[in-house]
Amino acid sequence: MFDDTRKVRADFFVYTKSGGFAVDVFYPKDRHNLTGCLNIKMNTYSSELQIEHPVIFLMLNEQISEDELGKTIKNKRRKFLGYQQLMGTAQFMAFCEAQIALAIAP
Repeated sequence: MFDDTRKVRADFFVYTKSGGFAVDVFYPKDRHNLTGCLNIKMNTYSSELQIEHPVIFLMLNEQISEDELGKTIKNKRRKFLGYQQLMGTAQFMAFCEAQIALAIAP
């Protein structure tokens, strides 16, 4: 996933039957740092014209709970765009399990 300047790139892309999604992985040191990281990532993936697929911001710090992620999202002044989503590890694994994989041709 790139824009015209090649500065916007996700860490990896998951192909699914419905098209797929990009994943941007990060590890904030605490909840305050989480908010700062999200603001930067939201700006990076802000142009709907440049983004063709959903973008998941995957937060890997297990010390920050799923409840804290929810509170952070709820309290943000600037809300996520329709194709942006924040997930912790457990939520991401459940999300991936619900996806329909592409069949690999022999």
